[in-house]
Amino acid sequence: MSGSAPGLWLREVERSQSRPALAGELTADVAIVGGGLSGLWSAHAVLDRAPSASVVVVEAERVAWGASGRNGGWVSALFPVSWARVARDFDADVARTLRLRLVRNVDEIASFLADARTSVEWAHEGTLTVARTPPQWRSLVEELELFDELGLAEPPVLLDASGVGGYLRVEDALGGTFERACAAVHPAKLAELLATRLEARGGLVLERSRVHYHGAGVLLGSRGRVRAEQVIWATESYRAAEVRWHRDLVPVASQIIATAPLEREQLDRLGNPPAGLTFTDGRRLVVYGQIRADGRVVFGGRGAPYRFGSGLEFATEVRPTMQAALAAALDGFVRAGGPVTIDAAWGGTIGVARDWYPRVLHDPLERLTLVGGYAGDGVALSRLSGELAAAYAVGGATVGAGAATVARYQRGPRVDQDGRCARAQTVRWSARRSRARSLVG
Repeated sequence: MSGSAPGLWLREVERSQSRPALAGELTADVAIVGGGLSGLWSAHAVLDRAPSASVVVVEAERVAWGASGRNGGWVSALFPVSWARVARDFDADVARTLRLRLVRNVDEIASFLADARTSVEWAHEGTLTVARTPPQWRSLVEELELFDELGLAEPPVLLDASGVGGYLRVEDALGGTFERACAAVHPAKLAELLATRLEARGGLVLERSRVHYHGAGVLLGSRGRVRAEQVIWATESYRAAEVRWHRDLVPVASQIIATAPLEREQLDRLGNPPAGLTFTDGRRLVVYGQIRADGRVVFGGRGAPYRFGSGLEFATEVRPTMQAALAAALDGFVRAGGPVTIDAAWGGTIGVARDWYPRVLHDPLERLTLVGGYAGDGVALSRLSGELAAAYAVGGATVGAGAATVARYQRGPRVDQDGRCARAQTVRWSARRSRARSLVG
């Protein structure tokens, strides 16, 4: 939000000048609110379907200011809902189709980047999930059994402790899994590349241009107005700032630290993990890490409390207690390398739907499509959602069952999220206590 400090990713994006701001009256075939990955992928998908369409992306701050510039940089085949639940809510065929689409999506993003992969620090080295307690090990084994039962594409590979050490030397590892379908990327550089390529295709990207929805096809800002045949609203958790959609998504804080570049000797003691390796473990509170080519380790996690009233203002700073907790969690992965120095910390919100399904919702009367609810998996999922949003906005070829499943079409009953605030904290503390119990027994 305005006035909040950018994180490391955004500070590393070199730009010679800002983009123009909205001023006066503007018309377009498709107007997209949000200059993050969702909005930019949607804009490209619109032009893929309708090359002559006029497209404008309207961003309140700068490209990648929100979750797109404040995440762990995982381009993964992860989905926020478990595969068992997808199979139960739909059927096994849908689970298989969606999983295959998500796996292929990672490779398709690499193809889109082509010779620009180096410029966005693309590295396709997969994900290591470490089991550090017996319950975590059992959970990984059960996950592999589910992959086999449902026939899901590219299942993770089960590793013993020495197998884990072949990727990253984690001192207390009992075993783990390795999944190929994940790449690491510099997310803010990826968003900036998408914006630059969009401009080269004739699209317009406006920054410092906060707008509000003002009825079908109309966006109103303090210095101008946009009229469009179709609007795609792609602000993820910041949808909570719009009164009419204030409670559609729960804004959940996800906060990140980064180490100073590790010395060569430290990397040697860690088993020389490849640059771009992403890693996590089986704890209930999600953590995620990435080893960068410059030797930095970027590491984040969830756990900051939900703010009463779906508040967003807490999201961008990492308080000392949260930074210490993240540093302690990271130490569990890199202790073998020796002490590390934390020299950056930042945060942001992710949008979580009430049932954890990402949503692409279209209202033909309002000429409006809402996109979001990735629950932290949006670096890759945003591309599939963008395809579906573009299909709603301009028509054209179908997107197929895999992308369509990303949408959960019904809104479901509205619930009192503030009434759930205390319960959310209870779940958070329960997860911590469960983690403690698994350590001792």
